[in-house]
Amino acid sequence: MNEICVAYLSRAQDGSEAAERFFQSYRKFRPGLNHDLLIIAKGFKADNQIDRVLKMVSDLKPHVLRISDRGFDLRGYGVAARHYQNYSYFCFFNSFSEILAQDWLAKLYSQLSKPGVGLVGATGSWESMYSNVQILRATDPNPPLLRRLWTPIRSRLCQFSFFPFPNYHIRTNAFMISRELLLKVWPRLIITKRGAYLFENGKNSLTQRIARLGLDSLVVGRDGEAYAREMWDASRTYPQGSQENLLVADNQTRRYESGTANAREFLSQVAWGTQRETISNHP
Repeated sequence: MNEICVAYLSRAQDGSEAAERFFQSYRKFRPGLNHDLLIIAKGFKADNQIDRVLKMVSDLKPHVLRISDRGFDLRGYGVAARHYQNYSYFCFFNSFSEILAQDWLAKLYSQLSKPGVGLVGATGSWESMYSNVQILRATDPNPPLLRRLWTPIRSRLCQFSFFPFPNYHIRTNAFMISRELLLKVWPRLIITKRGAYLFENGKNSLTQRIARLGLDSLVVGRDGEAYAREMWDASRTYPQGSQENLLVADNQTRRYESGTANAREFLSQVAWGTQRETISNHP
C-alpha cells in the first residue's frame, strides 16, 4: 500500500460526465508520485449508475467507498480518512475537478511536506461574506423594503460567522492534508449547507483551524511554487488574468474562464478586493 491516497468524490447527482472529465485529466497528466486511487461514490442508488463510473477506471483498480448522499462533499472526505487508516496523506478532489498539469501530486506533496505547512490547495480566496454585505449596504442607499429589513439581520449573522476581508481560506475542490491532521480538525457532522460553507470559509473554517495550530495553508500553482496567504492574489490561479498558473480546475474556475469581461471582473473583485465597490451593482 502506498503512503498517499488520491480520493475523487463522484456524486451521482453530478452525472458521469463530471467523472469522465476528471479521469481523462487523471490519465493525461502524470502524478509524479506513487499513490492509491480511491473513488468516494456518493449517492449511487443503482448498480448500473456506479458501473458507468467504475467502467472508466477498471484498469486502474481503484478502491471504492460507497456512501449515501446525506450531507455534503466534506462529509465524504472525513468518512474516507477515518475508514482508510493506513494512509499518511490524502489528496481530495470533488466531482468537478479537472487536473491541468504534469506532476500535480508531486507539486502538492513537495509543499505540504515542508516544515510548518498543514494544508495545501490548488486555489484559495480572500472573499468575505460579511464585507460583501457591508459593501452592498454602502452602495445601495435606496433598497427595496424587504432588502432594507433583511440586510441588517444578514449583516449581524455574517459578522458573527465570517472574518472581514481579507478572509483567507483554501477552497476544498482540490486540496491535500495529512490524515493525522485531518482527524484533528475535521468535524464529525456537517449537517446543513450553511455548515459546509462555514467550514470552508467561516471563522472556524478548515484554514482557520490549521492556523490556530501554528501551521500554514498554501496555494500551489501549476509552476510548482507555493504561495503564502498574503500572496494568493498574485498566484495567477483563481480567478486572476487567464488563470494560467491554475493546477486543478473546477466549475467555478470554468465559470470565470467562460465569462464575459464584466463577469470576470466581478468574480476577481469578489475574491481579491480590487474595486470592490462595484460588487453590489453586478446582476
